[in-house]
Amino acid sequence: MIVSTSTSAPEPIQKTASDLAQDLNAPYIYRDRKTLAQLFQDYEGEPLLIVTSEGLKAYGPGNRTPLFFHPGMSKVRIKRLLKGDNDRMIEACQLQKGDRFLDATLGMAADSIVAAHVVGEEGSVTGLEAVQILSAVVSRGLQEYQDSLKPLQEAMRRIKVIQTDALTYLKKCPDHYYDVIYFDPMFRETVEKSTPIAPLRSLARGEPLTVELIEEARRVARRRVVLKERKKSGEFERLGFDILDADSNASFTYGIIRL
Repeated sequence: MIVSTSTSAPEPIQKTASDLAQDLNAPYIYRDRKTLAQLFQDYEGEPLLIVTSEGLKAYGPGNRTPLFFHPGMSKVRIKRLLKGDNDRMIEACQLQKGDRFLDATLGMAADSIVAAHVVGEEGSVTGLEAVQILSAVVSRGLQEYQDSLKPLQEAMRRIKVIQTDALTYLKKCPDHYYDVIYFDPMFRETVEKSTPIAPLRSLARGEPLTVELIEEARRVARRRVVLKERKKSGEFERLGFDILDADSNASFTYGIIRL
């Protein structure tokens, strides 16, 4: 991963980029007027993390559409919850105020934002993201994104992001440390074409969940482990999850392991 700035960036932006590169243990490159194509060529297709006055933008190899933080559908979902409506993910997790929630596949953090709203200040939400550049964009965005919906912004600020793979993290956790552990690897195969989501395909890891990972999740979770997946993927059966609403027409659903 290479850290740089927008073209001809002012000195404060260059300083921010240099400091960020140091924090991430990544090289900082003074961009001047180089194009993205020139940067990709010079650094052999390394992902690019670009610091701009509007925030961080990430580019995967050969991808000219940037990934940037946006709360996505979490805003709509929180508005619905405030009106007293239900949320499928929250129902699958049986999430309650004060719970400790681990999102083991953070992605763009939309589910974690909704979870943070539900568990409130009394609870906690931790998100794990193995891809360094994605973790950098999302963790910074959660702390800096401004929105007029106060409950959304408050929820974003309460999320703790850790850049690590889920198995490594879970192996270090004590038994029953989290109330709910959640997996949503679907964003790695997203077909959405919206600007904030499509670039994930060139940045995210695509490895399937392993039986060992789910076994560790069973040990660390206190109440349940939840998986969001395509209904006919075969992953629920392979990993030992009970499928919820198996008879619905939705393309995806949730599987749970009750503990």
